[in-house]
Amino acid sequence: GQLVIVILILPVLAMARRTRAFPIAMNCASVLILLQGLWWFYERALEVRFFLGVDCYRLSRNSPDHDQAAKYSRCARRALGEFVELYPDSMDARGAATLLENLSETKERR
Repeated sequence: GQLVIVILILPVLAMARRTRAFPIAMNCASVLILLQGLWWFYERALEVRFFLGVDCYRLSRNSPDHDQAAKYSRCARRALGEFVELYPDSMDARGAATLLENLSETKERR
């Protein structure tokens, strides 16, 4: 995908380089690229919260020590709950909600 974009834009940039507006256009393009990169970073950082929640869930289920399991359970509830709030309509949020339900059922059984 990215290679196609480069192949399409490179000839345009080569031709535009000869115009007087090129430096201004390059500065604008640089700002747009920076903003897009920051947005992708933000999205990825939020996804890390989901992975943290899943890892804490697994650790809470597999920890032989009750205190450690409770600690990981709290971690999972916090991370997965935040993810569900941020992405309520995503498939990952449905998975996070299911894990939260399983944590609640496990807590009720103890």
